[in-house]
Amino acid sequence: MIPDAQAHDQRELETAVLAALTRGMDHLVFHSRAWDYRVGRVIKSVRPEPDSVSLELDPLILGPMLGELLPIGPHKDEQSIEIAGTAGARARWRKSGQLVISLADPASHAEVIVTGVGKREWHAAQVYVRAERPLALTLNDRYQDVLSPNEADFLLIYPRFHLPIHFVSGLLRRVKIFSTAWALSIHGSRESAKLSWSGALTVESALTALCHPVTQITPNTFTATEWPVSQEGEINDLNTADRSASRRTTGCSLILRGDPETQQRPRVSQPGSMPNYWQAWETAYAGHPQKHRSSQRLSDLVELRRANTGEEPSRAKNCIGPLANETDERELRNSLIPEAHSLHQRVLETSLLLAIRDGAVLVSDFRHRFHQVFLSVSPRKERLVAELNPAVSNPFFKALLANEEPSPSGDGVPGLRLESGQNGIDLRLLDETGTLTDAKLEIKNINLDDWDKIWNDINRTVEHEYRRVDPLLDRSPQLSRGERDGMTHQRKRCGPVGLGSAMLRRIGLLAGARAVDVWPGLGKTQIHVEIDSGPSISSIVSALQHPIAGVTNYAEVLDENQTRFAQLREIQPTADRFVGPTSDAASPPALILRPLTRQAARRRNS
Repeated sequence: MIPDAQAHDQRELETAVLAALTRGMDHLVFHSRAWDYRVGRVIKSVRPEPDSVSLELDPLILGPMLGELLPIGPHKDEQSIEIAGTAGARARWRKSGQLVISLADPASHAEVIVTGVGKREWHAAQVYVRAERPLALTLNDRYQDVLSPNEADFLLIYPRFHLPIHFVSGLLRRVKIFSTAWALSIHGSRESAKLSWSGALTVESALTALCHPVTQITPNTFTATEWPVSQEGEINDLNTADRSASRRTTGCSLILRGDPETQQRPRVSQPGSMPNYWQAWETAYAGHPQKHRSSQRLSDLVELRRANTGEEPSRAKNCIGPLANETDERELRNSLIPEAHSLHQRVLETSLLLAIRDGAVLVSDFRHRFHQVFLSVSPRKERLVAELNPAVSNPFFKALLANEEPSPSGDGVPGLRLESGQNGIDLRLLDETGTLTDAKLEIKNINLDDWDKIWNDINRTVEHEYRRVDPLLDRSPQLSRGERDGMTHQRKRCGPVGLGSAMLRRIGLLAGARAVDVWPGLGKTQIHVEIDSGPSISSIVSALQHPIAGVTNYAEVLDENQTRFAQLREIQPTADRFVGPTSDAASPPALILRPLTRQAARRRNS
């Protein structure tokens, strides 16, 4: 799944690049726009191969990375052979849009390729380096393919790194594990490497990912230990002969330390007051100022939407492309993550949100990269497009389908119907009179052939008296007796459908959890969302309060300073946003966020 670097010089180069990236991120705090960038925003993608690795980086990190990476020799009057940066590191730009980082060592074929680096990005990166660290390009430009005398002398006496490079190389190839971290720091001493980070990621989660049989960071025999009290962990590689910088070891370790602090970095620079090297970068990168501002604004909006929805970059960009030049904040708020357009659409989306409880296992031994049921959602003004996790599609749909005959259990969503869509299947909704409403939710990764298999499996697993309604619209155009009997109860159960729909359209905020449980509570005026070992409550609240992507125009956040509980409450409940009982004035419609304890999850799953 994730190939390791095979050559010693390749591991050295990848170690140098990751170290330069982590130190380079410290420079971003002085930029007025990038001060709060997380690792996942800076390092957009990693594509490892046995003999190379390709990266896609944010243009802002290129200059700081090169400044930290490229070697700086001693002044001509100094007698020292010390080298700042990485001895032998070189960077070459290709017109094809690649920045190739290599080593000038004789016979070295090591490469780290940064893709998506156009002429403008490369020019701005050089301007930054010359303004912030003027000598960093000297050896790179003067000794393009060979070591300088100082570098050669240095490498005869010292290794490039005094740490186990196969661990650090492996971390670069798995760096997306740390996407939510604000900062990374790598240090080493002989046969031990230490990785520290600030952010919500737990040491347990990092250890689980790095030790997974498919993606483990070392192919050798190893042991792993966690110390929860000190937020530390350790991976001991018991057999690493000829793999460390010294090439003389038979064992080494990787120490992990997480700082659970999830607050954003303090803002150091405001627009117009940035250091001179960042102002130089902005001038060089702008080129055509209006074009650059539009491009960067679109990039920022795409990342903001993806953080909420989990969409692929291309899909998010296609959905919001016209917003790049939009200056009206109200229009941005209405269009970036649009609200459901009608009461019936909100009922349908809230019903799917509540079905998460029955459609997925509540206790899991690993964190889900996305969400346990919805891999992604794509909010549109007239519908919602979703991608389901195939592993849970059968129980999820079983939970959604209503009974043909009246049942005290009140299972399913009365009136739920299905028809063939443009890219998959479309879920539709009948109202209490049996009329087809305007509600539509497209499941893009399930077609009619897939549905036939799911439907046959559901039929085999339910008893005759609990037989489900065939949801195909052309087969069941009218409500069944069971649906008519359970319609009112199910709709009231949805309660605050405005908030429920808003949460489903931002389901990406819950990515990374082991499990998520959703259930109606307090007289059906509330929806509870509980997260097991996932993103912190404070980070979700912060996202929901975002002035563009959040919900503050129709909801207020209570208890926002609490780390274990928060309440999102409707400001002015209206009939098209709340379908629960209206008699209980003491409990207004609300969405409750809290952590899900493992013990509670096991009880509910049993």
